[in-house]
Amino acid sequence: MTSVTIVRGEDVVAIASDGAAYDDEGRLRQIVSKVELIPHCSLVLASTGSQLASYNFRDLLFWHPEPPSTFDGVLEIAPDLSRSVMDYVEEQGASSTRKFSLYFAGFSESRGRPETYAIKSYDWPDVPGPDGVLRTAPAFTLVPLPAIHCTPLPSVELAEGFGITVPGVNMTEMPEDGVRYAMATVAANRFAFGGPDAELAGEDPFCCVGGFLQITTIARSHVSSQIVHRWPDVIGERMDITRGEPHERCPLWLLAPPAPATAAQGVSDPTSEQAP
Repeated sequence: MTSVTIVRGEDVVAIASDGAAYDDEGRLRQIVSKVELIPHCSLVLASTGSQLASYNFRDLLFWHPEPPSTFDGVLEIAPDLSRSVMDYVEEQGASSTRKFSLYFAGFSESRGRPETYAIKSYDWPDVPGPDGVLRTAPAFTLVPLPAIHCTPLPSVELAEGFGITVPGVNMTEMPEDGVRYAMATVAANRFAFGGPDAELAGEDPFCCVGGFLQITTIARSHVSSQIVHRWPDVIGERMDITRGEPHERCPLWLLAPPAPATAAQGVSDPTSEQAP
C-alpha cells in the first residue's frame, strides 16, 4: 500500500502521494509514481495496493474500442475496466498484491465542477450513502469521495507535528491550503511504523511510505505534477526514518505554519508561487 491524500476544492483537486514499492518484509523494491496523468480526459488516476492496477487501467483505456475523451466518459466505463484490471493483476501479481484501489480525480464538463471517486477491488465497508447511512459498497463500484480523502489517515499526534487536523477525528473545517494539507498528511504517514500493512509486519513493523513526495493538481484548464521531496531510501533495504540529515528525513518546510490560501475552499492555485 502507499499514502495518498486527495483534497477537492471548488476549482482544483490536489493529490499527494509517495513513491515506495516494497515487499512483504518492508524492503524497498523500486521507487515509482502512484499517479497517472491522463490530461486529454481531464483525469488524474492514482492507486494504492498493486502497482499494476493503474498502469493496466491506463493501457485498457488507451486500447478501448471506443476510447473516451472526457472525464465523464471514463467514469462510465471505469467499473468494467477495473474488473478487467483485476483479471490482469491476478495473472501477474503475487498473492499479497492482488487488492487495489483506484482513485479518479478530474473535471466534469457536464456538471461543471471537479469530482473525485474511488473503485476498490474488494467490498468497501462503512461508505456513507446520500442519506448519510453507512453501507458496504460492493467491489468495483464507483464511489464518490468526500472533499478530503486520506489513505491512510495519519494519527492525531503525527498530524499535529505538521500543524494539521484529521478528517472525522478532530477536523472542524476545511484546511486553508489544500495543497499543503495533502502533502503534510503523506509526510506525516512516513513516520507511522507498520502503517497500512501492519498485519503483514506482525511484531516487526516497518515504514510504509517513502521514495519521494509527489504533488499533483488538476483543474479545468491544466494538470501539473512535481516531486517536492526525496527521502534517502535505499533499494533492497527497509525504509529507515533515521537515515540522512534532518532536511532529508523530513520536508522541514512543511513543519512551518501554513501560508494563506490563494484559491476557493482551501485548494491553492498551482500556477501561483509556493514553497518548497
